Amino acid sequence: MKKKKEMIKIKIDNSGRQTVLGRHLHKTLEIKTPYHIWLPRMLEYGFEQDKDYLLIEQKSSIKHELNTSKRTKINHQLTLDMAKEICMIQRTKIGKATRKYFLECEKRLLRIQKNRNDPEWVETRKEGIAVHREQTDAVKVYVDYAIENGSLNYLKKPRTAYSNFANLINKSLFIFTCDPKNVRNFLSKKQLGSCMMADKFLAKILLDEIEKGTPYKEIYQIVKSKFKVFSDLYGKTQVVELALVK
Repeated sequence: MKKKKEMIKIKIDNSGRQTVLGRHLHKTLEIKTPYHIWLPRMLEYGFEQDKDYLLIEQKSSIKHELNTSKRTKINHQLTLDMAKEICMIQRTKIGKATRKYFLECEKRLLRIQKNRNDPEWVETRKEGIAVHREQTDAVKVYVDYAIENGSLNYLKKPRTAYSNFANLINKSLFIFTCDPKNVRNFLSKKQLGSCMMADKFLAKILLDEIEKGTPYKEIYQIVKSKFKVFSDLYGKTQVVELALVK
């Protein structure tokens, strides 16, 4: 059985710094030593509390047969600089790969900040959101059409159609190194333009085929076929999301 992908998420703290959780890093680096022993060893390399990391108490409840007990687990919010140093200290392939990933993330954050300071990019993004809304409206029409024609799957899980079509567009336009969630915030103006084109193309196919009375299962296959051609015509560009896939 194929191992499920796991991701280490990077968050921005109140001061604008990129941070990761210590336990997530511990798991990603595949450290065998228990976290409560390993992290104090890392702190011996000169890292300072409230500068390089913050101490976090995570409270949880454990249900027993007759009652519920409370448990407090210690975690640490590490700056990305600290996380990179810890990766080097490990002297392993996964440590080296994770550090390289963190460096890519820093570059990616700079790109996002640059995008949000570019009025043209902001306008293109707004336009793209409006076009995407029209696409999701078309998908809703498709879902309703499928349910009317006997789709139990869409009756139980209507959101499946939205994710399926979104994945189809993403795979047609981009090469991902990891999970493409919220990917449009990372795109260039040109890439956003390709997304708008794809959204319009999808909406047109769905509405045209529904008007013809094409069976809903056939419509999905038609979309897949046409997007293969679409991908061949427009090609793919590289996109990296802020989440590491092991």
